[in-house]
Amino acid sequence: MQPKFAGPFFTMLTIEIRYQRTPTCEERSKDSDGMIAGIGIISVEAEGFRREETTTKYVCGSGDAAGGRGALEDLHLEAPPEAVEGSVRAWVSASTTYMAFVKKNMGRLLPHGRGDEVSLFDAANEYLVEALANLEEVQDAEFMNLLYDNIEKGYERQREYRLEDNSYTTLGSRNRSASSWMTAYILSVGTISTNFSVMRETWSWQSSLQRVGSGDGCFDSVGKVYDDLLKNKNTGKESRVLITAYKMISVCISGWGGPPHLNPFRARDCLVKHSSKDPFILAIKAYAIACVQLPEAKMMLKELFLQAVETEEYIYWDLPDDEAGSNIKEIRIVSYAALAIMRYHYNTFKSKLYKMSRWLVEQMNSRGGFYSVFDTMMAMRSLLFFDTRQINHNVSVSVMATNANDTLHFDREDQFKVQRVDFPASPTNVSFTVAGNGCAIVQAAVEYTVREHYQSKVFSLSVTGQWNPGFVCNRPHHLSVCVASPQLSNKTSNLVAVEITLVSGFVPREEDLEKIVRPSMSVFAQYRYDNTSNKVIFYADGLTAQENCLEFEVLRAIDFEVAKPGVVVVYDYYHPEIALSKSYTLSSSGKCSSVREALNTYRNNAASEGGEHPPADPFSVRIDLPSHAKQDEIIPIRITAESHLDQTLYVILMLDNTTQYEIIEDASQTAAKGAGEQSTCLEARGTTTGVFKIRPLVAEVVNITVGVSVQIQSSLSCESADPFASDYIYVSLMNITVEPDGFTREKTWAKYACGPDIRSGQDTLQDWRIEAPPEAVQGSVKAWLRAASNFMAVIEQNTEPLLLHNRGDIEGLKAAANQYLYINFIGSMRYRNESYDAVLSNVKEGNLRQLQYRLEDDSYAVFGNRNKEVSSWMTSYFLTTAALTSQRNITRPTWNWLNTLQRDADNEDGCFDHVGKVYHDGLRNETTGGVSRVLLTAYTMVSLGISAWDGPPHINPFKAQECILKHKSTDPFTLAIKAHALGVTFSDEKDNVLTELFKQATDTGDYIYWDIPNDKSGTNSEAVQTASYAAMAIMKTEYDRKFEAELKKVIRWLAAQANSRGGFNSIFDTMMGVRALLYYERRAIEFDVEAKVMAEGVDRTLTFSSDNFRRIERVDFPILPADVKLDVSGSGCAFLQAVVQYSVNDHYNSEDFSLAVSSSADANVCGVSRINVCTSYLPNRQSNLVAVEVTLVSGYTPLKENLEALVSSGNSAFTEYEIKGNKVVLYAASLSAEEACADFGVVRELEVEEAKPGVVVVYDYYQPEIAKSNSYTISPANACTKN
Repeated sequence: MQPKFAGPFFTMLTIEIRYQRTPTCEERSKDSDGMIAGIGIISVEAEGFRREETTTKYVCGSGDAAGGRGALEDLHLEAPPEAVEGSVRAWVSASTTYMAFVKKNMGRLLPHGRGDEVSLFDAANEYLVEALANLEEVQDAEFMNLLYDNIEKGYERQREYRLEDNSYTTLGSRNRSASSWMTAYILSVGTISTNFSVMRETWSWQSSLQRVGSGDGCFDSVGKVYDDLLKNKNTGKESRVLITAYKMISVCISGWGGPPHLNPFRARDCLVKHSSKDPFILAIKAYAIACVQLPEAKMMLKELFLQAVETEEYIYWDLPDDEAGSNIKEIRIVSYAALAIMRYHYNTFKSKLYKMSRWLVEQMNSRGGFYSVFDTMMAMRSLLFFDTRQINHNVSVSVMATNANDTLHFDREDQFKVQRVDFPASPTNVSFTVAGNGCAIVQAAVEYTVREHYQSKVFSLSVTGQWNPGFVCNRPHHLSVCVASPQLSNKTSNLVAVEITLVSGFVPREEDLEKIVRPSMSVFAQYRYDNTSNKVIFYADGLTAQENCLEFEVLRAIDFEVAKPGVVVVYDYYHPEIALSKSYTLSSSGKCSSVREALNTYRNNAASEGGEHPPADPFSVRIDLPSHAKQDEIIPIRITAESHLDQTLYVILMLDNTTQYEIIEDASQTAAKGAGEQSTCLEARGTTTGVFKIRPLVAEVVNITVGVSVQIQSSLSCESADPFASDYIYVSLMNITVEPDGFTREKTWAKYACGPDIRSGQDTLQDWRIEAPPEAVQGSVKAWLRAASNFMAVIEQNTEPLLLHNRGDIEGLKAAANQYLYINFIGSMRYRNESYDAVLSNVKEGNLRQLQYRLEDDSYAVFGNRNKEVSSWMTSYFLTTAALTSQRNITRPTWNWLNTLQRDADNEDGCFDHVGKVYHDGLRNETTGGVSRVLLTAYTMVSLGISAWDGPPHINPFKAQECILKHKSTDPFTLAIKAHALGVTFSDEKDNVLTELFKQATDTGDYIYWDIPNDKSGTNSEAVQTASYAAMAIMKTEYDRKFEAELKKVIRWLAAQANSRGGFNSIFDTMMGVRALLYYERRAIEFDVEAKVMAEGVDRTLTFSSDNFRRIERVDFPILPADVKLDVSGSGCAFLQAVVQYSVNDHYNSEDFSLAVSSSADANVCGVSRINVCTSYLPNRQSNLVAVEVTLVSGYTPLKENLEALVSSGNSAFTEYEIKGNKVVLYAASLSAEEACADFGVVRELEVEEAKPGVVVVYDYYQPEIAKSNSYTISPANACTKN
């Protein structure tokens, strides 16, 4: 069956029994001999998350009618477009008292049903009893008995949190640490007050925390505090004054008649001596002092009302909404103030009380609650006591709507009744009028569900409907949830709940749930499984920025054909409106066939094997193979299967055969099995290992699909095993990055061409002859053409590093590219697509990476954790990568720090001083080699412009302009960076500098560029940076069209210099070149373009439009050399690039470095070989940041303890290291002519036959094209012998 609506779903199951005359049922009896029937209830939930929109009015018949406030006309009730179809309900409800709403909904006062609803229920019962006791009439005995019964049950629940010293803890039996705040909170709930002996003991415990005698009368705080409004805004620590007020209120509530066993006068001294004009502080202090009936409350209320907004109808306090968009703080202020008035100053502030209560009741949700636990508890108490005044219940509410009309009549008998008019269709227009001598609360509501998740930034959440991904049949499922509170740094969050709604038909393995909360060090201290709603809720007693994970197995109890995804919500337990949620799925899996069929089905589409599998799986598989290898090496694939079952298993291990590699037959291979297949009989809980050998035939990522099948045997042997049947099959896709011999090189031919320019003759297309050089390694050559309608697609779709050799600050380039993409995304809605979330995630990752380099004074160091040396250049560099601008509170302090380095006094030149190392040679004086303060100032201003998006705050731009303009130079790079810096400071002098710059440019008609000699590595990095800065200077002023013609030609040239991955030569030219090209794309408005590509064996027409302008097209050239002809037409532009990629055996040979590599057996440790690398920097000065990249021989792994000892020794030039796949990268802050050496051990984990030599490359980290390399072979280790 398929439910058509949400809500309780009643089902009836009938079983008819007929006795048969024979042992079989062939002759079926027609008569029924018995009938069994049962009724079941299924709770059907609407898809998505419940939302509502309410409009509440407190209207009085006679009084408001005269003032025109007794009616509400033409209220439009309509769900938003994102509402899930079929989930919308609309109605008007009314009552003469707020009590009626609480009585009806006290089991669930918050619409989403999350948070401490139990305490709200207990408080509702307690407050109702207390309020009803103040009414001068006899109450319904049955209802009163129900309330008392609920209060008694609530007290029993609270006993779980009670400790031996009569205080209370935050998480019941699993957490035995006292919390004075939790003790006061439970007193505020009030159900404890049914047992006066217990209550007095708790009061006495609280009194022990009061500073009496020579103290200030305040209460000390012990343990956790989960109410953020009781904490100091600046320090985040709990305020003793606010804690004192909160405790006095809690004792007042629980004691009804005032707080015994405490010194109220000393507490008053604590509260009165503390001076603050904050409305919340004044309100809670006023209620606390009014509780003990002291006159200072009146003074505080008067001061509080001076800050209030007062209209003809309302009094409230207008404060900014909180992170969740709610007005919780205002609700609590009004509630505390109203309670203070009703407690002790009713006659003085009676008129204000009415206005506050009217505003307060109009904030309530459809169930009588508000937003969070704290505001609901106090607002409920306030309004319930407001209802104890003399009320006339004779009132009528006339409701008129498009599709429903009704009149709701009330009298004294209806004072606890909520009447409701439902609307059969939405949207509808609603009007209502109120008549009579009484007043009514009238609320119009629209309730619906949405699929959009909660999006609080307070939490991070990752959830995987994790099954052991390798099992392709009879699959066990595991749910993995990881949560953190990333904004807290070294602080801890409030109590957090992780609510997991299971996929329909699945139930948790409860033993797993116990294991999660059992360890004493687990952040998850408690859980609750509600089988009626199929939810598991874990409670974490505080999260930090560090991720905490939980995992448990879920079992399929019922097979649902169309099951909706499950949902995980992480939320603040006492502020459940602060929430983050994600969906997950649990895939089904079919019946098992043979392992060969499974490999054919899942080839190149199986899950990736990795890590340990839970022992709940029937068996686990471990696959060992090297992450990297060289072409033509013979690589072992080791497969280990371990049984977790108590039966004998027939096991088949199988390796798929593809065209990417050949399987080398082993002499041990049995005749019955072919290459790539092994079988064995495995004893109960045994382990078996098989090894296959392959030789890669291509230099690329080689996919390796492994299959393992098991068949459970009925005996100890496998004689009856069927090789074509299985009980479980595990399939996993692994990969090895197979590298060619030598070093990858490429040649590119590129053109950024626009249809109108080609058609008008303003631009031309040249033929390209595509061929590889003679030194290319045979078999390594690949050639292709790629096309896109914009450069943004090139960067967005590229999944590889922006530099071909993948060296240098690749992570910095990734952060910068994603930040620049993100700016384009937020700048124009047309750019937003499915990549937006991934780009934003990458920006956040970049920010977290940069925090490793951040120092306490908000500057940045050249290295992360190991080196705390500040560098003003590195600080500007990080601002240039700009990932940290996703956190504005992080960016501004860094700007302020840089501001301290500016010489901005009246008699100073406005330049920036530099501190620490500078790794950008373009910012140095060519003659002296020292850092140029003018160029560093320009670089700093550019970085501020990038990180601020619209210009640098907190810096004196006019003084910086003076510094830049006083310096005279005709150097193109200097002029370009100065022009960009003047552009971000909006200086009119920018145009003059650009004019001087373009005087030195080369204009070919199609291109403009600066003919700067290539650097020592043979690249045009400085020319690319010059063009990039010039382009950005022009574009910085959006409406400046003075250099429009020059800009177009500069962009054409710049695009033609890009490598096959969208980058250029070095870190610096790539960072600015990518920024300039992406910034230019923001101006694009036409995407309709057609590119024709013709060569031998190729005739393709590539068409782009606004529907596919984010796509990249690729055309491979099957024959080389190739003469390529191009044509571009249409209203848009196309980026066309032909690439020949190949390998060469020639080493990098920069004259800047020396390099020597050797290997030997470790003389002291058997089984270990050692690698020794020595290098130096030959020019007569200190180098920039240097990296030494050691590519290991296939099958070897480094000893991390050796690397740690090397960088921690204090006398080594190398102070950081990284392990990246099969590479060890060592970092030196700088090198000199004195040789620096590194020595570390490696061990052979897999025996790769015919292994190729390893390679060591030493290079400038920010200009990695400056490099030197050498090959080496590993000396065999000394064998280990048994004693």
